Amino acid sequence: EHDQDDALYASYESLANIIQRYSQQSRTDLENLFGQMLINMIVRNTDDHLRNFSLICDQAGWRLSPVYDVVPSENLDTRHQLSCLYSNYLPSLEESEAAARRCFGLSTADARRVIENVKSALKEWPSIIDQSGMNEDDREFALRAIRHTQSDLD
Repeated sequence: EHDQDDALYASYESLANIIQRYSQQSRTDLENLFGQMLINMIVRNTDDHLRNFSLICDQAGWRLSPVYDVVPSENLDTRHQLSCLYSNYLPSLEESEAAARRCFGLSTADARRVIENVKSALKEWPSIIDQSGMNEDDREFALRAIRHTQSDLD
């Protein structure tokens, strides 16, 4: 039972340090982790605890796994399980360049590219939801999850 408990304090910085130490493609994985943090912030996935991030090993070595267990929320209390820059509230898109540098060691150019990639992907969210085959209630919920950031995506 106790080996399934998350640490009392965990951060995106800690995950970034693990990636820097073990990943065979650390720069790519740090960019992906930064993108995952942005998506968690945008869709209000506050369930971003340590067990929702993994490294996987293949022939090339260790690398960050693809994202999983992202659950959008309409909850206005957006405190996250993982902190960033010692805050349980993740940085907004406007604040995220500084977080990319300080938490993930990314350059400004790399941070901006990841931010634009996330924005571009989330602009596709409505059409992906429409094609998903969700029932109407789930579809509306999924669309509401990012409406609060719609102006930031433009």
